[in-house]
This record gives sequence, C-alpha cells and structure tokens, in this order.
Amino acid sequence: MNIPNEFWHTPVDEEVDYVNVPPPASAAAIRRWEEVHEVRLPPTLVEALMIQDGGYVRGTDLDFEGLDTITTLDGEDWDHVEEGLGLSPGDRRKQFLIGDCGGLGVVLDYNVGPEPRILFLWHDLGGELRGIDDLVTFDQFLQDAWDRRNPPSDEQSPE
Repeated sequence: MNIPNEFWHTPVDEEVDYVNVPPPASAAAIRRWEEVHEVRLPPTLVEALMIQDGGYVRGTDLDFEGLDTITTLDGEDWDHVEEGLGLSPGDRRKQFLIGDCGGLGVVLDYNVGPEPRILFLWHDLGGELRGIDDLVTFDQFLQDAWDRRNPPSDEQSPE
C-alpha cells in the first residue's frame, strides 16, 4: 500500500494551543528498533514514520505513537491485561502498543508470525485484548479505518 501524500493530519492553531509536528524517524533508527525487538514493522507503518514520527492519521480516528514510544506489553504496567474470548495467551514481548483508535489501544501481535495481526486493547474492560475477525494485516486495518470515516457514496453514476 502506498500511503497518500497527506497521510498525517497536521493540526491548525484553532484545534490546539500549539502545533508540534514530530520530525521523521530515520531509516537507521527504524532498523535499530527492529533489531532490538527482533521484528519487522509493517512497511506502510515504516513509510509513514519516515514522513512523520507519529501523530494523527488524516481522515481517521487513529493516533499512532512515535517510534521511541511504541511499547511492548510485557512490563508491570500491563500485568492486568488479559486475552479476550478466542485468543490464546501470547508472548507479551511480541505484542506492541502502537497507538489508539477511538479509545482502544492498537496492538501489533507478532505471536502469529512475521506478519503481525492487529489486536485491540479495550481499556474500559479492564485491559482486555481482542482480535479483529476479518482484518488480518496492518494495511487492511488502515484501509478499514479510512473507509469507516469516508464511506462510499450511495449515488449511482448515470448510464
């Protein structure tokens, strides 16, 4: 998936008291992060981080962390998190909280292989991880987020 030129939403002065746009993450910083964590970030996420290191995604309710603030779920802060219905307990060192989507944490779960699946962390349920039935990849998740906020028109083109 190629990310659109206007992937990141840049706040304007009326929306916030200050405008603080993170600089891009470097390719070297991303490689170091991947080496330390022994995973490969989804290419679309890498591409986006190299434009701007985190922030709000235009046309969605997604807010992605910057590279240095992506967190694994293996620390004491996450001891309360439990797998929801149908999820087997996984290695928390392979689960990364990468952001927020409408009040739910967005987690990349590498317990299923090199291509992570997306899990939601439900904070209001005491910290429950839940899968997304029909969304498998990061790109599918991202496309779904755009589609939900920008549904296709019901108007039919004239014949």
